[in-house]
Amino acid sequence: MVLKNYNKLWIREQFDNNLCEGIIKPMNEDLKELKGYLEERFTKIDEQFDRSFEVFATRDDTQEIKQELGSLKEIVQALAVSTDKLVKAITDLKIEYTMVSAQLSRHEKWIQRLAGKLGLELEY
Repeated sequence: MVLKNYNKLWIREQFDNNLCEGIIKPMNEDLKELKGYLEERFTKIDEQFDRSFEVFATRDDTQEIKQELGSLKEIVQALAVSTDKLVKAITDLKIEYTMVSAQLSRHEKWIQRLAGKLGLELEY
């Protein structure tokens, strides 16, 4: 009976050794290789995500851009109003200049008529 138990233990030990040597050790090596490969791939993917966060705008970035655009809109609107005021002032000055020029021409004609009637010679 002791011999039978010993044989069973020896067979069991041999089976475990063969199983370990033939299947488990190569599987462990394959798993280590797979683990290394997966770690390398995930590291690359993590790096790509990190770079994408540098390129793409985050929620905070978009909020900041919206605020800046709001400020820019106000500035552009104020510039448009100021430009309209300047254009109106220039247009008013042109009209006034035209009126003054016409009045000056009329005065010059009157002066020449008076000088002709009075017999005066005008020098320019």
